[in-house]
Amino acid sequence: MEIRDTMGQLIVADKAWNTWPAMIFLSVVAALTAFVLDRARDESGFGALFIAGIACWLLSRPTRTAVFDTTAQELRIENMWFVLRQRRTIPFHEIAAIGIDTKSWSNQYTPSYRMRARLGSGHIVVLTNWSGRTGGLPSGTSWSKRGDSSLYDPVLNEYRSAADRIREVVGIE
Repeated sequence: MEIRDTMGQLIVADKAWNTWPAMIFLSVVAALTAFVLDRARDESGFGALFIAGIACWLLSRPTRTAVFDTTAQELRIENMWFVLRQRRTIPFHEIAAIGIDTKSWSNQYTPSYRMRARLGSGHIVVLTNWSGRTGGLPSGTSWSKRGDSSLYDPVLNEYRSAADRIREVVGIE
């Protein structure tokens, strides 16, 4: 997650993968590609098709960008995957709360975090993708800026400060 303040806009940009997972994935893809090319020496078309498919997938990693425009008093969200784009605009007055989700995937020692906005209608809008972190934290959602401050995790603290900044920009207490 990257957050930046520029000329009346607070921008929260999020890529699907961080550097280490992308490097591990690329290593696995390279090994599989070498294996497929070795096995398909007579059928080089299949190997080329396999490599082209992987290249297309790598180029199509989804991204999510949330722009909090203080001048227009609106949130603009853009989800992009390959050539598909989904855009949505939400006025600030419709945003009731900004929350941080905490979820443990395979065990409680590997939590991930994401930020979401709850609208006055009850709908939930996801602002960031899941981000991993090593360390044990309970599952749950904190909708208050005064969430459980006894939990210490640098990544969680980064998400907390970003959520506090968003609440300040939107005007949520």
